[in-house]
Amino acid sequence: MWCKIAQATGMSIEAAQQTLSLSEVRLWEAFFKTEYQRLERSDWYMAQIAMKIHQTIAEKGRRFKVKDFLLTFYNPDASFAGEKEDQGKMMHWVRSLIAAGKKKTK
Repeated sequence: MWCKIAQATGMSIEAAQQTLSLSEVRLWEAFFKTEYQRLERSDWYMAQIAMKIHQTIAEKGRRFKVKDFLLTFYNPDASFAGEKEDQGKMMHWVRSLIAAGKKKTK
C-alpha cells in the first residue's frame, strides 16, 4: 500500500511514512479499496462502441444495454466468483470485433 500512496502523492515511500498521519493512511487505504470499481468516462465510451458493434452483428430486434458490455474490475479483497463472467464478456466483445472486421472485408 505504501507504494500506491507514494505513487499517488509523488513522495518517496520513506517520506510518505514519515509525513502522513495514521488517519491519512486510513483514508488512502479506503480510497484504494474503492478505486478499482470507479468507472471512467472512457469505460462507458468503449462499452457503447462494443454495444453498437454487437447490435450491427446480432439478430434484428434484439436489444442490448450498455451495462451488458461494462467490465467489472478485479477486487483483490473479494472472491473470484465474477471473474469467469467478466472473462466471458470480454471474449464475447473480442469475437464481436473480429466478426465485424470479417464482415467488412468481404
